[in-house]
Amino acid sequence: MVGLLRTVLVRGRVVYREEAPERCAGPEQHSLLAGTVLIGWIGCPCNASGGHRSWACRRCGDVQSWPPHDIAASPPYFGPGAVDHLYGRRG
Repeated sequence: MVGLLRTVLVRGRVVYREEAPERCAGPEQHSLLAGTVLIGWIGCPCNASGGHRSWACRRCGDVQSWPPHDIAASPPYFGPGAVDHLYGRRG
């Protein structure tokens, strides 16, 4: 699974390493190597870590994130760009 931490031994020390996707989920499934991916963070209150790690393909714009968003655990947002899923745009 992408985004999970795993332990590896580096020069006799335990290091936590974050797994990342190898390819984007776009139609051409580009390789996500150095220089072809933007790694970021999306703040969100839906999980204990306070957000989601994100990987954006610089070739097609596909964005993957971890952990999965839990809409039931998110408080409602009414600010600019908010969307009411029943009635359309709000702000």
